[in-house]
Amino acid sequence: MNKETLTKEEQELIDKSIQAWREGKEGDVDEIQKLVEKVLAEFPDKVEEYKKGKEGLLGFFVGQVMKLSGNKSDPKIVNKLILKMLKSN
Repeated sequence: MNKETLTKEEQELIDKSIQAWREGKEGDVDEIQKLVEKVLAEFPDKVEEYKKGKEGLLGFFVGQVMKLSGNKSDPKIVNKLILKMLKSN
């Protein structure tokens, strides 16, 4: 099934579903920020390791936040918020 064979109503339904999914994945940025703060506070030793050059820990932090959010947060937003908080500390 490609876009050219869909009726206008079918395409609108698909577009609305995609938008709803995206909104559900993004979540509230303030809520994600709270989760990031919690994860960074919970793993101060890992934060120090990251700051000393172990940049691979970024994936660990993202994974912990995603776990807390039940995989409902957008990983790109989580990643950006983690980097922002790590640089500000």
